[in-house]
Amino acid sequence: AAIIQSPIFETAVNLVILANALCIGLEVDREYYSREFQDTLATASHVFLIIFTAELLAQLVVYKQHHLYFGWGQFDFVIVLMGIAIEWIAPMLQLSSSTMNGLLAFRMARMLRVARAVRLIPRFKVLWMLVRGLGA
Repeated sequence: AAIIQSPIFETAVNLVILANALCIGLEVDREYYSREFQDTLATASHVFLIIFTAELLAQLVVYKQHHLYFGWGQFDFVIVLMGIAIEWIAPMLQLSSSTMNGLLAFRMARMLRVARAVRLIPRFKVLWMLVRGLGA
């Protein structure tokens, strides 16, 4: 529990979230990149999903089902499950391209994790207040 609650762990997770957001932003124009760079982005997406899955599992091991009682815990759970479904399960099912395009739209929901990272960084308190205001 001490590791998960440590500022270093939180900072590391926030940096991973921000790096993931950068990669998601780059994926928007992926057709303009070389095949090698597209492959790098795809690999990064899998690495981020592994990290987020490991973080979620660590939270569940430490806090058990209580982690899912809170909004961010529920949010993380849904985002990780969607990522697993989209990145790992859907490709094995060989879905139609229109179905896959619909599922890929859900990948953008991962950008909402940036709101979590921003919320936890005291320097961005004003920005977090603006994000909250947009949802009201």
